[in-house]
Amino acid sequence: MFLLDSDYKTFNEKAYVRLILKNDSKVETFYKDFDPYIWAVCDENEVESIKKKIEGITKEVNGKSLFIKKCMPEERYLFGKKVSAIKIIFNHPSDVPNLRKEIEDITEIYEYDIPFARRFLIDKNLTPAIYYDFELEKEGNMSFVKNFQITNNLNLSIKVLAFDIEVYCKAKPDPKYDPIIMMGISTNDFDKVITYKKVTADYIEIVDNELLMMKRFFDILLEYNPDIIYTYNGDSFDFPYIYERAKKLKINHPILNEIKIDKRGINDSSKISGMVHIDLYPLSRKLLSLNKYTLENVYLNFLGKEKTKLQLAEMDRLWEEGTQDGLLKIALYNKEDAVAAKDIGAAIGPLEIELSRIVGQNIFDISKMASSNMVEYLLMKRAFQEKTIVPNKPKGSEYLERSSDTYEGGFVLDPQKGLHEHIAVFDFRSLYPSIIIAHNIDPNTIGCDCCNNTSPDGVNFCLNKKGFIPEILKELIERRVQIKKKLKETSDKNERTIYQSQQWALKILANSFYGYMGYPRSRWYSKEAASSIASWGRKYIHKAIKIAEDMGLNVLYGDTDSLFVGLGSEDMKKSKEFRDKVNSTLPDFMELEFQGYYRRGFFVSKKRYAIIDKENNITTKGLEVVRRDWADIAKKTQEEVLKAILEGKGPEYAAEIVRKTTQELIEGKTPLDSLIIYTQLTMPLSSYKQIGPHVVVARHMKEKGEDIKAGSMISFIVKNGDGMIRDRSYDVETFKNEGYKYDAEYYIDNQVLPAIMRILKGFGYTEENLRFSKNIQKTLGDYF
Repeated sequence: MFLLDSDYKTFNEKAYVRLILKNDSKVETFYKDFDPYIWAVCDENEVESIKKKIEGITKEVNGKSLFIKKCMPEERYLFGKKVSAIKIIFNHPSDVPNLRKEIEDITEIYEYDIPFARRFLIDKNLTPAIYYDFELEKEGNMSFVKNFQITNNLNLSIKVLAFDIEVYCKAKPDPKYDPIIMMGISTNDFDKVITYKKVTADYIEIVDNELLMMKRFFDILLEYNPDIIYTYNGDSFDFPYIYERAKKLKINHPILNEIKIDKRGINDSSKISGMVHIDLYPLSRKLLSLNKYTLENVYLNFLGKEKTKLQLAEMDRLWEEGTQDGLLKIALYNKEDAVAAKDIGAAIGPLEIELSRIVGQNIFDISKMASSNMVEYLLMKRAFQEKTIVPNKPKGSEYLERSSDTYEGGFVLDPQKGLHEHIAVFDFRSLYPSIIIAHNIDPNTIGCDCCNNTSPDGVNFCLNKKGFIPEILKELIERRVQIKKKLKETSDKNERTIYQSQQWALKILANSFYGYMGYPRSRWYSKEAASSIASWGRKYIHKAIKIAEDMGLNVLYGDTDSLFVGLGSEDMKKSKEFRDKVNSTLPDFMELEFQGYYRRGFFVSKKRYAIIDKENNITTKGLEVVRRDWADIAKKTQEEVLKAILEGKGPEYAAEIVRKTTQELIEGKTPLDSLIIYTQLTMPLSSYKQIGPHVVVARHMKEKGEDIKAGSMISFIVKNGDGMIRDRSYDVETFKNEGYKYDAEYYIDNQVLPAIMRILKGFGYTEENLRFSKNIQKTLGDYF
């Protein structure tokens, strides 16, 4: 059996850790001999007196007398030094926050903010999503864990279910008034849409009313009993809406007792115990770089699959009309939403499972964590194993002081602007993690007189003292190297899925340690460590540049851990010789790798370039084609211009692409969907002092009842006419429904031309001779 989920339950005022185990079926079992605790640290000669004071604490809370269960003096480590500590054991997890202040008045305390169920997984070294032999015993109606032993089997048999709901509403959906009209479900065994208007299709199930539809949905959840539930924005919308709608309809169902809704604004959470809910919307935003994160766009750009589109206003109209064709259109849209969520989940879910295994926390919790949180729990796990007390998070002035204390980052070499051929690209393999390992960089290894291991910033790190951050990183990177080797060797589909997820998870974690040490809110914060890592990175890339120049190679550009080197010809011997020379100068565990050969490249400025390989695959960085606040017309035009130049068709050919685009804009032939601009609200609407078009549009959308808040993506089109741009910007639905005409001059002057001028300006073109004109003179182009 493997651990699917865990939390804790209280029986007779005692907290028992609840484990949901899975094999062929799920088993609910409990662990009873584990108590909540925190650590107090004091001078060695004060241990007994402080222990007595803590043991004497009592407090009345809600008519109940709280007291400390037990105190146990122990030796521990804190910040690399041995300290006298007291393990303070409580009767119940809720006693920790209730008695915390009384203990803090006596002495300094640690680990008071680690959740009880998460601490259990750390202390017992119980890893989710890995098979164990569990020895269980019955006591009355309850099952308890007596013992467990790991088997290391990773081939999980997991049942997944994805769902999506459709709501009939005229403005912002309100569960008090607006009914759910369809509920789409997709599993590996069946696809289904439940509704209560008569419409015929083999995947549709008809019930009499909304109440029975929701009950049927809950029944399916219980009967199918999925291990993982995938939604797209289910934390903030689907689950809360279903829960509130069920209350409105006075539905009683066992599944409702297990749903826990935690509304925290941008970090909402919806959980069903024993069914791991993974919301793919925030994960897509975290893992993917896209211009917009609608389900349709993620499905298309991440998986290359298309699905039906349906505007809310059209759905409402079709539901009201109630025709077979209209209802089928809604049902197909609803089913495809659920299928899309399942497919995206199949691609992202294995990563979350693997991260859960490495970090040692539940899949549900991992899916909500930022990479810094995952690093922190990984460090907590190692800290427990090494009898080290976990440092506290910074408070108040300490956090503000950290935030204001900056340092120099990576080195970026100014590029040789323009077009170049025969380019070799080199990367330092996991540069910052490798530096941490090679130089034993850890908050606890700073300062010694025994080693010659001083960073360019002047900070010395002891090589004879064990740093557990470098140790963990070394394990992660070595494991990733082994897994990548296995990935190359196997053709088994299931094995490839496992290995690909493992190496992706290990890469995410390894690359997060440098940022974590410099993150002001981290427990293991060290500005000296973070600054030293960056300074060593600058040193090694400067050394590589010097070697290239001494070999007569042309260094075209460099950025933090990458070098773009002009070879002069397609001579791979030079590449190998350069790589080997650099590697001969590097410490153990550091390595410069040959990333690839590119036949042509175009460099605009720092962090802005495009390169093309022998198979005509184009890679861009920092150019507008990858920014979400530019309309598709600008991105598409720039992509075509870049492709023309990189493929050797010449700048005049590229210029003609721009002129044709501006001509179509002026003549009104450009599709509206390519003119949509996407801008994210970075703060509440009331906080904006500079009122841009997206703020005006967002205000209008909110007035119409739409749910607009910080983080919302606002899409709009600019209408032709007089006045300020912001006063002529409209949300897409309104623009299309009103039949407005777009402002061609705005899109030419503010989208298309700025997007391509950074490329074609280098060839002598101006905006004027790129704009469509019947009598245009081909000035510079005549010379090519």
